Amino acid sequence: MTIDWIQPGKVAALCGGQFGSEAKGNIASFLANNSMLKTDVATCNACAQAGHTTSYKSGRKFVAFHLPTLGIEHEKSICYINAGAIIDVECLFKELDDCGVDKSRVFIHPRAAVITDADKAAERDVGSSQTKSGSTQKGVGEALASKIRRRAQLAGAFAELKPLVQTVDLNHALRDFACVTMEVPQGMGLSLNHGFAYPTCTSRDAYVTSGLSDAGIHPSFLGKVAMVVRTKPIRVGNIYSPEGEMLGSSGPFYPDSVELDWVKDLPHVVPERTTVTKRVRRIATWSNTQYRDALSLNRPDIVSLTFCDYLTGPGEFNDYLMRMRATEQELGLNPVRLYSVGPNVEDVFTSADEVVAWLEANK
Repeated sequence: MTIDWIQPGKVAALCGGQFGSEAKGNIASFLANNSMLKTDVATCNACAQAGHTTSYKSGRKFVAFHLPTLGIEHEKSICYINAGAIIDVECLFKELDDCGVDKSRVFIHPRAAVITDADKAAERDVGSSQTKSGSTQKGVGEALASKIRRRAQLAGAFAELKPLVQTVDLNHALRDFACVTMEVPQGMGLSLNHGFAYPTCTSRDAYVTSGLSDAGIHPSFLGKVAMVVRTKPIRVGNIYSPEGEMLGSSGPFYPDSVELDWVKDLPHVVPERTTVTKRVRRIATWSNTQYRDALSLNRPDIVSLTFCDYLTGPGEFNDYLMRMRATEQELGLNPVRLYSVGPNVEDVFTSADEVVAWLEANK
């Protein structure tokens, strides 16, 4: 099946609708391999604290921290790390090598911020706000704060990055009917201004229009939006001292969501660990309030429901579909649906019947 997502003269956007870790990497790869057209320019405002993992049953696997997944998959495209990105230079060059991406097709906006050792040290301090909020402590928030204060290290002045620094006028490219894709890391619920719980949030907004702003794309060029949500949302794990004292919490879930215990409530599931910190994630039941908020901010044309393998069977899956459709209709939306029942790109289905059959065979 081919997906009508990438269009000439429009930016196809991919975003998360919860607290991140919705399996955007696998959905991005599925769209890359099943869209009717390929991207000319793949852009993102990614930072070092969020990794998008793509896995295949063939054994191929890669993790994108700074690069757009579509840019890795579409080997003739430009990979554009835009002005909103916050770069860990050592991590970026390792990523380029690990993913086999030719540096000649990687461009970095000169005003992307660079993370320093001092940024990382400040966030790892026991008394820092990043520790108290359960941050990944990768220096991202500190580097962004320095950029706001106009004293950050920027890519345009960083010697190692200078060969890659080049501004891409995406509006001009779109006027010339280029195919552009944009990936927004993390998830709507973590947004600084319009997310769920301040101060346990990320250092900026994480939805479609904030991604357009960082990329310097006029909203009139927005094409189709794909939004990824998981059956049971997660937050990153809390931070504890070696003695077991909780130093920081990643924050609450929505009021209509109940936090679960991996062992007691999901005994058939291996507890997840975050790609970046390796801390055990916190997990909760679905929140329809969060889904409504995410639909309202992103207005997606495609909704991908991932981690369907965490459900008990077809009955629970059909209950999800009923609740999701009711909320979509309330907002005047009728998105195309994708479903994932496992960690691999090949585990993505395009019909609910396929998911029901899988659940009947595996539950």
